[in-house]
Amino acid sequence: RRSLQAARLMCGWVGLSSLSSASEKRLAERLCVSLSSVGGHILEEKCVICGNPISLTPSLQDSCGNGHRWKRCCISLCVVMDQQASKCLMCGAVANNIVTLQATPGSWLYSLLAASTCTFCDSPFEQLL
Repeated sequence: RRSLQAARLMCGWVGLSSLSSASEKRLAERLCVSLSSVGGHILEEKCVICGNPISLTPSLQDSCGNGHRWKRCCISLCVVMDQQASKCLMCGAVANNIVTLQATPGSWLYSLLAASTCTFCDSPFEQLL
């Protein structure tokens, strides 16, 4: 389920990005709609503080309707809501870990999260405590 959520977030982000072409945005929108509800599950992120949905914007920090702000994982784009995340030593980007996102060994999400370097600057991550 988290793999599907990450895929939907990635499609949504491409659709919102000013760097995407019109055809990329249309494709991302269609994929996002297809991934919005898979197997009867609504794939939206909710704030762990108040339960409100968290909006997706082109930035890597989003908020719920009550203004609670959350950073997004630089690898999966899922919101980072716990202290088991990692932080890039160089640029400060954050990343969820494999356990938090319940990534299955062999899945594409597991492979991405198993990377030990930052998506943006290729520097190593350190575990946050």
